[in-house]
Amino acid sequence: MLFLQDTTEFPYQRRNPRDVGFTKSIDSRRNKKARLRHHAVCGILMHSSLVVTEDGLPL
Repeated sequence: MLFLQDTTEFPYQRRNPRDVGFTKSIDSRRNKKARLRHHAVCGILMHSSLVVTEDGLPL
């Protein structure tokens, strides 16, 4: 048996990203004081799996 797996990220924007759907924090461009700007990323992570035989038959 072979387990085929995939992770897909569906990002979206929210007014208050800390409420629901927070996935990670990233640093982006530098501000006027040369400091990195910190952003919260919201979205849904989907982890899908498919099990197949060695002949490719899905189970």
